[in-house]
Amino acid sequence: RVLVPHLLVGQNFVLVQRPALVARVNMTTEGDAVEASVVSIQSELTPLLSSISNDGVRHLQEPKGFDKESPGGFLCFKNCKSSLSSKLSTLPGVAVPCILSIFSVILFLRIGYVVGMSGVGPSLGMLVLCYFVVLLTVLSLSAISTNGAIRGGGAYFMISRALGPEFGGSVGIIFYLANVFACSINTLGFVEALTTNLAEETGILAEILPNTSNWRYLYGTVALVFCLVICFVGASLFAMASLVIFVAVMVALISVIVSFAAKNSFLAIVTSSSECTNNTNSSIHTSDNDILFACHGGHCCANYTSWSISTLRNNLHSDYVEDYSTHVETSFIVIFSVLFNGVTGIMAGANMSGDLKNPSFSIPVGTLGACLFTFVIYAVIMLFTGLTCSRSLLHNNYNYMLYINVWHPFVTIGVLCATLSSALSTLIGASRVLQAVSQDNLFGILKFLYQDY
Repeated sequence: RVLVPHLLVGQNFVLVQRPALVARVNMTTEGDAVEASVVSIQSELTPLLSSISNDGVRHLQEPKGFDKESPGGFLCFKNCKSSLSSKLSTLPGVAVPCILSIFSVILFLRIGYVVGMSGVGPSLGMLVLCYFVVLLTVLSLSAISTNGAIRGGGAYFMISRALGPEFGGSVGIIFYLANVFACSINTLGFVEALTTNLAEETGILAEILPNTSNWRYLYGTVALVFCLVICFVGASLFAMASLVIFVAVMVALISVIVSFAAKNSFLAIVTSSSECTNNTNSSIHTSDNDILFACHGGHCCANYTSWSISTLRNNLHSDYVEDYSTHVETSFIVIFSVLFNGVTGIMAGANMSGDLKNPSFSIPVGTLGACLFTFVIYAVIMLFTGLTCSRSLLHNNYNYMLYINVWHPFVTIGVLCATLSSALSTLIGASRVLQAVSQDNLFGILKFLYQDY
């Protein structure tokens, strides 16, 4: 037993003493691994340790195995270096999951809907309002995450340690259910993107992929099983899959931005209509701003004007009409709710708190960086859409990016990857929250779900 300032090391325990914080930790050795469990701790607001791992022996002045430079202020003991090396850094652990969750299906399938109904000016205003609301949440999240050691459970862990188990437990269960439903919504978005781009009459795999309700249910089930397998394997495979999907989405996004600049004006197919069947090369005025043209195959077409100030002027203000896909009248509230859903993936990184090397640093930096990046991308896409696409195109074809892209499969791949990654991040986030709630034994019937590895 060696006594040093703030640290008492015994044969099989460590007593850690810090201002307003005293913890006794039992240590057990199995093979090359050293594990520790907190026996008692005075402060319940910010537990000092969740696990003890390690780096090596220093000098006699420092306890054997103690590494003062270990991330997050944790104590490190010998032969557990792999525990830290297997955890995630800021980019793969927080920034990438947040970016992919924020983009989801909104980026490729609903930006045209938002700009077409609300106009460029109101759309940018709504975007600023959405991110202002989100920023308040991110700043609160950052303040809590930098106020002590962070374990697994994300927002649930932070709230339960800051406000107590009553608030934390209620928020944890609701947050778990919200992630589960978000996973199902993103899976439905994946199926919609799959059938719209590949399985419909104009799809490139229309003869191979059936498009009935039972088959769509099967596609969604396969996607969920894929996400489940990745969650079972663990955070390392999740990070690897997220990086691959992130690269695919970025390639698709770059192709869209390049296409806005490179594509010349043309007539894009918007929908099939009896009005266009017998009126080849004639124009059909459906409203003051909607001018559809009859084109080949009995389809209605709308004008893609390429870069045009006059197109921007026409798209500057709102023009709410009936949603052609749901036949429901739109309004500011309806459009805002759709757009706000596209900026709510900010908790994807915080949900991985137990798998991060240094959560107190990674969560605020990664989340704020993801918000800034996605805000710029959304604003650029909205502005470019308003500069190049006629109102009739935006009103009648929400998948317009597919038609204006220099290579159509880029958008298809981007949509599928974005929706699948959002489903994956919400599913693994839900499992982490439920595990943390079970660990704290707030609900006795859930205790069996917790297993510490």
